[in-house]
Amino acid sequence: MNRYVIHAVNLEPDSSGIKEVTGFVTTPQRRIRFDDSKMAVILRINSGLGEYRTYKMVNGKDVEGPLVRIIHGEKEMFLRNDSEHIEADDLGPLPKY
Repeated sequence: MNRYVIHAVNLEPDSSGIKEVTGFVTTPQRRIRFDDSKMAVILRINSGLGEYRTYKMVNGKDVEGPLVRIIHGEKEMFLRNDSEHIEADDLGPLPKY
């Protein structure tokens, strides 16, 4: 399973929902930059082909944060990295692009 580390998010223009994310995927051979839509992240997590974590800087060093998980809402799915079951995207204080 590949590990994806999210460095920044792109939000939907009319809401605070996530449109896409960017970061790096680590394979056994190398580290590759990625840009994935929210749906691509959901599909990859649900299929078991990859796990996503958020990233943050601590004392000037890259630190992987918690796992990204999916909340199944009444009409859509949401990405979160906390233990809340709130129907809204929330990956923490990541930079926007």
